[in-house]
Amino acid sequence: MSIVDAFDRMQWGTEDLHFDGLHFLLEQCRTTNAATDSPTFTLHKKRDIVDEYRKFFALRPDFHPEHMLEVGIFKGGSLAFWREILKPKRIAALDILPDPRDSNLAAYTKSVEKETIITAHWSSDQTDTSLLRRIAKEDLNGRIDFVIDDATHEYHATKVTFQTIFPFMPPGSIYIIEDWAWNHWKRYQVRNSERMKDRSPSELAFELAESTGSASGVIDHIEIYNVFIAIVRGRKPVTGDFDLEESIIRRPFYPYKWAR
Repeated sequence: MSIVDAFDRMQWGTEDLHFDGLHFLLEQCRTTNAATDSPTFTLHKKRDIVDEYRKFFALRPDFHPEHMLEVGIFKGGSLAFWREILKPKRIAALDILPDPRDSNLAAYTKSVEKETIITAHWSSDQTDTSLLRRIAKEDLNGRIDFVIDDATHEYHATKVTFQTIFPFMPPGSIYIIEDWAWNHWKRYQVRNSERMKDRSPSELAFELAESTGSASGVIDHIEIYNVFIAIVRGRKPVTGDFDLEESIIRRPFYPYKWAR
């Protein structure tokens, strides 16, 4: 059964989603008293991004990641969501928020542990490189096939996570950065927006394109969607500390006037 089949089994409501016996309250949901006998989780996503993921996975029917890392999980509902879609052997995750002590999530994690080991690290910063390396080595056996970063959406933090985790990814694996383009969305074009002082991850997206264009071999290619960017790991090994800047070739000068 393909990944796309999983997306096609989803039953959408205005504020919620039913999927394979589970119930998800969506990001825009304003009520929590929906009548259902299914375990209920909070999924901090809207339908537009889920639809984009369906398009993305439709292009790669043979992609079946065994080890997944999720950075930014809000209350943990996305752990159940992605586990049902991808069926990996291991999922590790972290979030800056404290443990929500969700009994549904605890019961779900226990119910699937023979097929998928799920490990969540709460009150954890995505710039904690020691923790990230420990998660990669201990929770995911030193190999990560699929990453989703839906955490701070801030340039520096996003780049630190990427540079720390990418060396643990084999050729052909996929690293996703969600909401990379918020700096170009209308609601953030005002001086009093909540992200007014944040550095945009669209700068990182350009650096990733520069690395790809420099034919460094670290990145095979990138795919840009409105709601996320996907970086596909290249074949060049990375040893030691990885610095994206070292994979980029730039001219040492920038002529503003060209000879005619």
